[in-house]
Amino acid sequence: MADSSILDRIITQRHVDEMRSFDPVHTITNLFSELTDRERSVLTKRYGVPQGVAPATLEHIGLELNVTRERIRQIARSTTEKVRILAQRDDDVKQLVRTIEHLLRRYGGAVEEFFFINEILTAEGTVIISPAEKTRAEQCLRFLLEEILNDVVGKVAATSELKPLYVLVGSDLTLLKRAAGEFVRVLSEGTTPLTDVALFEKYCQTDFYAAEQSKLVHDPIRFARQFGDVADLDVPVSKAEVHGVLMAYVAAAAPLDRNIFGEWGFSSWPTVRPRRMNDKIYLILKHEGKPLHFTEISARVNAAGFDKKVAKPPSVHNELILDKRFVLVGRGTYALREWGYRPGTVSDVIVAIVKEKGALTREQLVSAVLARRIVKQQTIHLALLNRSLFEKDSDGRYTLVEKK
Repeated sequence: MADSSILDRIITQRHVDEMRSFDPVHTITNLFSELTDRERSVLTKRYGVPQGVAPATLEHIGLELNVTRERIRQIARSTTEKVRILAQRDDDVKQLVRTIEHLLRRYGGAVEEFFFINEILTAEGTVIISPAEKTRAEQCLRFLLEEILNDVVGKVAATSELKPLYVLVGSDLTLLKRAAGEFVRVLSEGTTPLTDVALFEKYCQTDFYAAEQSKLVHDPIRFARQFGDVADLDVPVSKAEVHGVLMAYVAAAAPLDRNIFGEWGFSSWPTVRPRRMNDKIYLILKHEGKPLHFTEISARVNAAGFDKKVAKPPSVHNELILDKRFVLVGRGTYALREWGYRPGTVSDVIVAIVKEKGALTREQLVSAVLARRIVKQQTIHLALLNRSLFEKDSDGRYTLVEKK
Protein backbone atom coordinates (compact mmCIF):
# COMPACT_ATOMS: atom_id res chain seq x y z
CA MET A 1 0.00 0.00 0.00
CA ALA A 2 1.29 3.45 -0.88
CA ASP A 3 2.61 5.70 1.89
CA SER A 4 -0.14 8.24 2.61
CA SER A 5 2.41 11.01 3.22
CA ILE A 6 3.81 10.42 -0.27
CA LEU A 7 0.29 10.41 -1.65
CA ASP A 8 -0.41 13.72 0.06
CA ARG A 9 2.55 15.24 -1.75
CA ILE A 10 1.41 13.82 -5.08
CA ILE A 11 -2.09 15.19 -4.57
CA THR A 12 -0.99 18.67 -3.71
CA GLN A 13 2.09 19.04 -5.90
CA ARG A 14 0.22 20.07 -9.02
CA HIS A 15 -1.84 22.88 -7.54
CA VAL A 16 0.98 23.93 -5.17
CA ASP A 17 3.29 24.39 -8.17
CA GLU A 18 0.64 26.46 -9.89
CA MET A 19 -0.07 28.61 -6.82
CA ARG A 20 3.64 29.07 -6.26
CA SER A 21 4.14 30.57 -9.72
CA PHE A 22 0.91 32.60 -9.80
CA ASP A 23 1.33 36.38 -9.44
CA PRO A 24 -1.99 38.30 -9.38
CA VAL A 25 -0.22 41.67 -9.77
CA HIS A 26 1.60 40.48 -12.90
CA THR A 27 -1.63 38.98 -14.26
CA ILE A 28 -3.62 42.20 -13.80
CA THR A 29 -0.80 44.27 -15.31
CA ASN A 30 -0.76 42.05 -18.41
CA LEU A 31 -4.55 42.19 -18.83
CA PHE A 32 -4.65 45.98 -18.38
CA SER A 33 -1.88 46.43 -20.96
CA GLU A 34 -4.43 45.58 -23.66
CA LEU A 35 -6.81 48.37 -22.60
CA THR A 36 -6.90 51.93 -23.88
CA ASP A 37 -5.38 54.60 -21.66
CA ARG A 38 -8.81 55.82 -20.59
CA GLU A 39 -10.14 52.33 -19.85
CA ARG A 40 -7.03 51.46 -17.85
CA SER A 41 -7.21 54.75 -15.95
CA VAL A 42 -10.86 54.22 -14.96
CA LEU A 43 -10.38 50.61 -13.76
CA THR A 44 -7.16 51.47 -11.96
CA LYS A 45 -8.81 54.31 -10.07
CA ARG A 46 -12.08 52.42 -9.46
CA TYR A 47 -10.51 49.26 -8.04
CA GLY A 48 -7.05 50.45 -6.98
CA VAL A 49 -5.30 47.72 -9.00
CA PRO A 50 -2.65 46.79 -9.89
CA GLN A 51 -0.97 49.53 -7.81
CA GLY A 52 -2.68 48.40 -4.61
CA VAL A 53 -4.05 51.83 -3.70
CA ALA A 54 -7.40 52.75 -2.15
CA PRO A 55 -10.27 52.62 -4.67
CA ALA A 56 -11.80 55.97 -5.64
CA THR A 57 -15.52 56.78 -5.80
CA LEU A 58 -17.35 57.17 -9.10
CA GLU A 59 -17.91 60.83 -8.30
CA HIS A 60 -14.22 61.48 -7.62
CA ILE A 61 -13.15 59.77 -10.86
CA GLY A 62 -15.82 61.67 -12.80
CA LEU A 63 -14.60 65.02 -11.50
CA GLU A 64 -11.02 64.12 -12.34
CA LEU A 65 -11.91 63.06 -15.91
CA ASN A 66 -14.58 65.76 -16.32
CA VAL A 67 -17.47 63.36 -16.98
CA THR A 68 -20.52 62.29 -14.97
CA ARG A 69 -20.38 59.55 -12.39
CA GLU A 70 -22.88 57.57 -14.48
CA ARG A 71 -20.50 57.74 -17.43
CA ILE A 72 -17.70 56.42 -15.23
CA ARG A 73 -19.98 53.58 -14.13
CA GLN A 74 -20.64 52.69 -17.79
CA ILE A 75 -16.95 52.77 -18.68
CA ALA A 76 -16.05 50.64 -15.67
CA ARG A 77 -18.76 48.12 -16.50
CA SER A 78 -17.85 47.80 -20.19
CA THR A 79 -14.13 47.71 -19.50
CA THR A 80 -14.54 45.01 -16.85
CA GLU A 81 -16.43 42.95 -19.41
CA LYS A 82 -13.57 43.52 -21.87
CA VAL A 83 -11.08 42.26 -19.28
CA ARG A 84 -13.26 39.16 -18.73
CA ILE A 85 -13.01 38.36 -22.44
CA LEU A 86 -9.24 38.95 -22.42
CA ALA A 87 -8.92 36.73 -19.36
CA GLN A 88 -10.52 33.76 -21.13
CA ARG A 89 -7.41 33.32 -23.29
CA ASP A 90 -4.83 34.29 -20.66
CA ASP A 91 -2.73 31.34 -19.44
CA ASP A 92 -2.22 32.81 -15.97
CA VAL A 93 -5.97 33.22 -15.50
CA LYS A 94 -6.61 29.69 -16.73
CA GLN A 95 -4.08 28.50 -14.17
CA LEU A 96 -5.90 30.51 -11.46
CA VAL A 97 -9.23 28.94 -12.42
CA ARG A 98 -7.73 25.45 -12.06
CA THR A 99 -6.37 26.41 -8.65
CA ILE A 100 -9.72 27.84 -7.54
CA GLU A 101 -11.60 24.74 -8.61
CA HIS A 102 -9.07 22.47 -6.93
CA LEU A 103 -9.05 24.34 -3.62
CA LEU A 104 -12.81 24.76 -3.40
CA ARG A 105 -13.46 21.13 -4.27
CA ARG A 106 -10.78 20.07 -1.82
CA TYR A 107 -12.59 21.98 0.92
CA GLY A 108 -16.13 20.96 0.03
CA GLY A 109 -17.06 23.72 -2.45
CA ALA A 110 -17.06 26.74 -0.11
CA VAL A 111 -14.24 28.37 1.86
CA GLU A 112 -14.07 31.33 4.27
CA GLU A 113 -12.69 34.31 2.32
CA PHE A 114 -9.49 35.03 4.29
CA PHE A 115 -8.67 31.33 4.57
CA PHE A 116 -9.10 31.01 0.79
CA ILE A 117 -7.05 34.12 -0.08
CA ASN A 118 -4.28 32.98 2.24
CA GLU A 119 -4.23 29.48 0.72
CA ILE A 120 -3.58 30.97 -2.72
CA LEU A 121 -1.07 33.64 -1.73
CA THR A 122 0.99 31.64 0.78
CA ALA A 123 1.49 28.30 -0.92
CA GLU A 124 4.42 26.36 0.48
CA GLY A 125 7.61 27.46 -1.26
CA THR A 126 6.33 30.84 -2.42
CA VAL A 127 8.70 33.77 -2.16
CA ILE A 128 8.23 35.65 1.11
CA ILE A 129 6.94 39.13 0.38
CA SER A 130 6.53 42.23 2.51
CA PRO A 131 3.17 43.13 4.12
CA ALA A 132 2.70 45.93 1.57
CA GLU A 133 3.36 43.57 -1.34
CA LYS A 134 0.99 41.01 0.13
CA THR A 135 -1.74 43.64 0.50
CA ARG A 136 -1.26 44.62 -3.14
CA ALA A 137 -1.35 40.98 -4.27
CA GLU A 138 -4.49 40.36 -2.19
CA GLN A 139 -6.25 43.37 -3.72
CA CYS A 140 -5.43 42.18 -7.24
CA LEU A 141 -6.54 38.63 -6.42
CA ARG A 142 -9.85 39.87 -5.02
CA PHE A 143 -10.44 41.88 -8.18
CA LEU A 144 -9.89 38.76 -10.29
CA LEU A 145 -12.12 36.61 -8.10
CA GLU A 146 -14.99 39.04 -7.65
CA GLU A 147 -15.05 40.98 -10.93
CA ILE A 148 -13.48 38.78 -13.60
CA LEU A 149 -14.10 35.17 -12.55
CA ASN A 150 -17.52 35.56 -10.94
CA ASP A 151 -18.95 33.00 -13.34
CA VAL A 152 -16.70 30.42 -11.65
CA VAL A 153 -16.51 31.59 -8.05
CA GLY A 154 -19.16 33.47 -6.08
CA LYS A 155 -18.87 35.67 -2.99
CA VAL A 156 -21.38 35.02 -0.19
CA ALA A 157 -21.92 37.65 2.51
CA ALA A 158 -21.54 36.84 6.21
CA THR A 159 -24.46 35.57 8.27
CA SER A 160 -24.89 34.75 11.95
CA GLU A 161 -23.80 31.19 11.11
CA LEU A 162 -21.05 31.67 8.54
CA LYS A 163 -18.29 34.15 7.79
CA PRO A 164 -17.98 35.63 4.25
CA LEU A 165 -17.25 32.86 1.76
CA TYR A 166 -15.92 32.16 -1.69
CA VAL A 167 -17.91 29.34 -3.27
CA LEU A 168 -18.01 27.40 -6.50
CA VAL A 169 -21.00 28.75 -8.38
CA GLY A 170 -24.01 26.53 -7.70
CA SER A 171 -22.62 25.01 -4.48
CA ASP A 172 -25.05 24.02 -1.71
CA LEU A 173 -24.10 25.50 1.66
CA THR A 174 -26.33 23.24 3.75
CA LEU A 175 -23.58 20.79 4.72
CA LEU A 176 -21.13 23.60 5.45
CA LYS A 177 -23.63 25.26 7.81
CA ARG A 178 -24.17 22.01 9.66
CA ALA A 179 -20.43 21.25 9.78
CA ALA A 180 -19.59 24.70 11.11
CA GLY A 181 -22.47 24.55 13.56
CA GLU A 182 -21.14 21.29 14.99
CA PHE A 183 -17.79 22.98 15.67
CA VAL A 184 -19.68 25.69 17.56
CA ARG A 185 -21.46 23.03 19.60
CA VAL A 186 -18.24 21.16 20.41
CA LEU A 187 -16.48 24.29 21.63
CA SER A 188 -19.54 25.40 23.62
CA GLU A 189 -19.07 22.34 25.84
CA GLY A 190 -16.02 23.96 27.40
CA THR A 191 -14.57 27.36 28.23
CA THR A 192 -10.99 26.84 27.11
CA PRO A 193 -9.63 27.32 23.56
CA LEU A 194 -8.40 24.16 21.82
CA THR A 195 -5.54 23.48 19.43
CA ASP A 196 -6.31 22.25 15.92
CA VAL A 197 -5.44 18.68 16.82
CA ALA A 198 -7.42 18.63 20.08
CA LEU A 199 -10.46 20.21 18.46
CA PHE A 200 -10.43 17.87 15.45
CA GLU A 201 -10.05 14.82 17.68
CA LYS A 202 -13.15 15.82 19.66
CA TYR A 203 -15.01 16.65 16.44
CA CYS A 204 -14.25 13.27 14.91
CA GLN A 205 -15.81 11.57 17.94
CA THR A 206 -19.21 13.25 17.50
CA ASP A 207 -22.32 11.51 16.23
CA PHE A 208 -22.58 14.15 13.49
CA TYR A 209 -19.14 13.26 12.12
CA ALA A 210 -19.88 9.54 12.27
CA ALA A 211 -23.11 10.04 10.30
CA GLU A 212 -21.76 12.52 7.74
CA GLN A 213 -18.14 11.42 7.41
CA SER A 214 -18.48 10.41 3.78
CA LYS A 215 -20.02 13.68 2.60
CA LEU A 216 -18.03 15.72 5.07
CA VAL A 217 -14.48 14.65 4.22
CA HIS A 218 -14.27 11.60 1.95
CA ASP A 219 -16.09 13.11 -1.03
CA PRO A 220 -14.07 16.37 -1.01
CA ILE A 221 -10.82 14.40 -0.68
CA ARG A 222 -11.81 12.16 -3.59
CA PHE A 223 -12.60 15.22 -5.71
CA ALA A 224 -9.17 16.63 -4.86
CA ARG A 225 -7.45 13.38 -5.77
CA GLN A 226 -9.27 13.13 -9.07
CA PHE A 227 -8.34 16.71 -9.87
CA GLY A 228 -4.72 15.93 -9.04
CA ASP A 229 -4.72 12.96 -11.46
CA VAL A 230 -3.86 10.52 -8.67
CA ALA A 231 -3.97 6.99 -9.99
CA ASP A 232 -4.72 5.12 -6.75
CA LEU A 233 -7.87 6.76 -5.43
CA ASP A 234 -8.60 3.94 -3.00
CA VAL A 235 -5.66 4.54 -0.66
CA PRO A 236 -7.12 5.31 2.81
CA VAL A 237 -7.37 9.00 3.55
CA SER A 238 -4.66 10.42 5.78
CA LYS A 239 -5.19 12.41 8.96
CA ALA A 240 -3.61 15.40 7.20
CA GLU A 241 -6.22 15.25 4.44
CA VAL A 242 -9.09 15.01 6.95
CA HIS A 243 -7.75 17.86 9.04
CA GLY A 244 -7.30 19.98 5.92
CA VAL A 245 -11.00 19.70 5.11
CA LEU A 246 -12.09 20.20 8.74
CA MET A 247 -9.93 23.32 8.96
CA ALA A 248 -12.01 24.93 6.23
CA TYR A 249 -15.24 24.12 8.09
CA VAL A 250 -14.16 25.55 11.43
CA ALA A 251 -12.69 28.64 9.75
CA ALA A 252 -16.12 29.35 8.25
CA ALA A 253 -18.01 29.30 11.58
CA ALA A 254 -19.03 32.89 12.33
CA PRO A 255 -18.92 32.73 16.16
CA LEU A 256 -15.43 31.17 16.24
CA ASP A 257 -11.92 32.51 15.87
CA ARG A 258 -8.29 31.67 16.61
CA ASN A 259 -6.20 33.40 19.24
CA ILE A 260 -2.60 34.47 18.64
CA PHE A 261 -1.42 31.00 19.63
CA GLY A 262 -3.56 29.30 16.97
CA GLU A 263 -6.15 27.90 19.39
CA TRP A 264 -9.87 27.87 18.51
CA GLY A 265 -12.64 29.28 20.66
CA PHE A 266 -15.49 31.77 20.63
CA SER A 267 -14.43 35.23 19.49
CA SER A 268 -16.25 36.60 22.55
CA TRP A 269 -13.87 34.73 24.89
CA PRO A 270 -11.12 36.92 26.40
CA THR A 271 -8.74 33.98 25.85
CA VAL A 272 -9.39 34.29 22.10
CA ARG A 273 -9.77 38.03 21.57
CA PRO A 274 -8.48 39.70 24.73
CA ARG A 275 -9.38 43.38 24.86
CA ARG A 276 -8.44 44.35 28.41
CA MET A 277 -4.80 44.42 29.50
CA ASN A 278 -5.32 41.91 32.32
CA ASP A 279 -6.79 39.40 29.84
CA LYS A 280 -3.78 39.86 27.54
CA ILE A 281 -1.48 39.27 30.51
CA TYR A 282 -3.41 36.14 31.47
CA LEU A 283 -3.14 34.71 27.95
CA ILE A 284 0.61 35.41 27.79
CA LEU A 285 1.27 33.73 31.16
CA LYS A 286 -1.05 30.84 30.32
CA HIS A 287 0.93 29.98 27.22
CA GLU A 288 4.32 30.73 28.69
CA GLY A 289 3.56 28.16 31.38
CA LYS A 290 5.91 29.67 33.94
CA PRO A 291 6.22 32.80 36.11
CA LEU A 292 7.58 35.94 34.42
CA HIS A 293 8.87 39.31 35.58
CA PHE A 294 6.43 42.11 34.82
CA THR A 295 8.88 43.69 32.35
CA GLU A 296 9.07 40.39 30.44
CA ILE A 297 5.28 40.19 30.41
CA SER A 298 5.10 43.73 28.97
CA ALA A 299 7.54 42.81 26.20
CA ARG A 300 5.62 39.64 25.31
CA VAL A 301 2.28 41.47 25.21
CA ASN A 302 3.74 44.01 22.78
CA ALA A 303 5.39 41.31 20.67
CA ALA A 304 2.10 39.39 20.45
CA GLY A 305 0.47 42.27 18.57
CA PHE A 306 -3.01 41.94 20.08
CA ASP A 307 -3.76 45.48 18.95
CA LYS A 308 -2.02 48.84 18.55
CA LYS A 309 -2.07 49.62 22.28
CA VAL A 310 1.39 49.62 23.86
CA ALA A 311 1.78 47.69 27.10
CA LYS A 312 3.94 49.82 29.41
CA PRO A 313 5.65 48.02 32.34
CA PRO A 314 4.12 50.24 35.08
CA SER A 315 0.61 49.66 33.72
CA VAL A 316 1.20 45.92 33.44
CA HIS A 317 2.56 45.83 36.98
CA ASN A 318 -0.53 47.62 38.25
CA GLU A 319 -2.82 45.08 36.55
CA LEU A 320 -0.82 42.21 38.06
CA ILE A 321 -1.26 43.68 41.53
CA LEU A 322 -5.01 44.28 41.21
CA ASP A 323 -6.14 41.06 39.49
CA LYS A 324 -6.55 38.06 41.82
CA ARG A 325 -5.70 35.68 38.98
CA PHE A 326 -2.05 36.70 39.37
CA VAL A 327 0.24 36.01 42.32
CA LEU A 328 3.53 37.69 43.22
CA VAL A 329 6.01 34.82 43.57
CA GLY A 330 9.31 36.68 43.55
CA ARG A 331 10.71 40.18 43.16
CA GLY A 332 8.56 41.61 40.37
CA THR A 333 7.78 38.07 39.17
CA TYR A 334 4.19 36.86 38.82
CA ALA A 335 2.46 33.54 38.21
CA LEU A 336 -1.10 32.35 37.76
CA ARG A 337 -2.98 31.43 40.92
CA GLU A 338 -4.45 28.44 39.06
CA TRP A 339 -0.96 26.91 38.92
CA GLY A 340 -1.08 26.44 42.69
CA TYR A 341 0.85 29.55 43.67
CA ARG A 342 -0.40 31.42 46.75
CA PRO A 343 0.04 35.05 47.82
CA GLY A 344 1.61 36.15 51.11
CA THR A 345 4.98 35.91 52.83
CA VAL A 346 7.06 32.75 52.81
CA SER A 347 5.82 32.07 56.34
CA ASP A 348 2.22 32.40 55.12
CA VAL A 349 2.91 29.86 52.37
CA ILE A 350 4.49 27.41 54.84
CA VAL A 351 1.50 27.73 57.18
CA ALA A 352 -0.89 27.00 54.29
CA ILE A 353 1.15 23.95 53.23
CA VAL A 354 1.29 22.45 56.73
CA LYS A 355 -2.45 23.01 57.19
CA GLU A 356 -3.05 21.25 53.89
CA LYS A 357 -0.58 18.36 54.15
CA GLY A 358 0.25 18.03 57.85
CA ALA A 359 3.69 17.74 59.44
CA LEU A 360 6.58 17.71 56.93
CA THR A 361 10.35 17.49 56.98
CA ARG A 362 12.40 20.54 56.10
CA GLU A 363 13.26 19.07 52.69
CA GLN A 364 9.59 18.38 51.96
CA LEU A 365 8.63 21.90 52.99
CA VAL A 366 11.36 23.44 50.84
CA SER A 367 10.15 21.46 47.81
CA ALA A 368 6.50 22.41 48.46
CA VAL A 369 7.28 26.11 48.95
CA LEU A 370 9.42 26.29 45.78
CA ALA A 371 6.47 24.88 43.84
CA ARG A 372 4.47 27.94 44.93
CA ARG A 373 7.02 30.72 45.27
CA ILE A 374 10.29 31.75 43.66
CA VAL A 375 12.59 32.26 46.64
CA LYS A 376 15.98 31.10 47.83
CA GLN A 377 16.09 27.97 49.99
CA GLN A 378 17.84 30.01 52.69
CA THR A 379 14.77 32.26 52.91
CA ILE A 380 12.62 29.19 53.65
CA HIS A 381 15.10 27.95 56.26
CA LEU A 382 15.01 31.33 58.01
CA ALA A 383 11.20 31.35 58.01
CA LEU A 384 11.14 27.95 59.72
CA LEU A 385 13.11 29.43 62.60
CA ASN A 386 10.05 31.47 63.60
CA ARG A 387 9.21 29.66 66.87
CA SER A 388 5.94 31.54 67.24
CA LEU A 389 4.65 29.76 64.12
CA PHE A 390 6.55 26.47 63.72
CA GLU A 391 7.87 23.73 65.94
CA LYS A 392 9.31 20.26 65.44
CA ASP A 393 7.57 17.10 66.52
CA SER A 394 9.30 14.01 67.94
CA ASP A 395 10.14 12.83 64.39
CA GLY A 396 11.83 16.11 63.50
CA ARG A 397 9.00 17.24 61.22
CA TYR A 398 7.66 20.75 61.26
CA THR A 399 4.16 21.45 62.59
CA LEU A 400 2.26 24.57 63.54
CA VAL A 401 2.50 25.98 67.04
CA GLU A 402 -0.83 25.47 68.74
CA LYS A 403 -2.38 28.74 69.85
CA LYS A 404 -3.39 28.81 73.54
